Amino acid sequence: MYVTGLRSRFFLNAAPFPAVVFVEIGRLVAEPARVSGMLAPQGRLPTKKLRVHSIAVVAARPQRALPCRSNAKRYSQGSMPMQTAFRSEERFTQDEFVRWLEQRPASDIHHYELLDGHIVMTPPAGHPHGTVEGQIIYLLQRHVRAGNLGIVNGSSTGYALPLGQTLEPDVSFVSSATLAAGPAPEVGKFLRIVPDLVVEILSESTESRDLGEKRSIYERNGVAEYWLVAPQERQVTVLYRDGGTFSTSRTFREGAIASHVLPELSLTVEAVFELV
Repeated sequence: MYVTGLRSRFFLNAAPFPAVVFVEIGRLVAEPARVSGMLAPQGRLPTKKLRVHSIAVVAARPQRALPCRSNAKRYSQGSMPMQTAFRSEERFTQDEFVRWLEQRPASDIHHYELLDGHIVMTPPAGHPHGTVEGQIIYLLQRHVRAGNLGIVNGSSTGYALPLGQTLEPDVSFVSSATLAAGPAPEVGKFLRIVPDLVVEILSESTESRDLGEKRSIYERNGVAEYWLVAPQERQVTVLYRDGGTFSTSRTFREGAIASHVLPELSLTVEAVFELV
């Protein structure tokens, strides 16, 4: 345990995942151990009486950590829903974000992106997100490989976009022309290019961000086509770039999905949701 100032971070190990407690030196409200009940076996409570500022469930170490919201009851271990996402209060550059990620423990399975300077964490997605993602990758790859059109990437591929955001879309397509224009991909690093086509699969924890903030980021950085896939409604909405904005869109509930980026693509709504 350590104190760095008036507002300090204490990192506690709690089953089934680590947690971070933000505390503030001042009037006593409760001892941290009594509030959290999650003191690490190797840790010791400081002798000062501390007021708990907030509690959040995030994987963390004693480092520049992902801050949480300040509602201890809402984000306590017992009441917090697993789909909750966290957003940093501090702002990070892309290089700082990379260094922060390099300090994450290997056991950390959460998903992190940099949205307009803020680190956003979301937990692993539930069914049928992964099944739909795999199906879209398979269907797009089959078409793209047949025509040697470029590459299709899954959600483990991150893009360091030119306006300073770093995103990992669920599925993305990068054309051969975009790859040739560079910069060339570097092993172990985010791609510093703008994908031609991006797919985000909507879920309870990400839908509002996918429809709002991410749409704006993709639009501002020059993504040509943005697919919003809704498994619950079994529909696909495609936003088409015209000039500098996603000025037109179509929602497909059955039959072929029309793509301007991949005009010869033969892909139906039924095929996207075939396995769910």
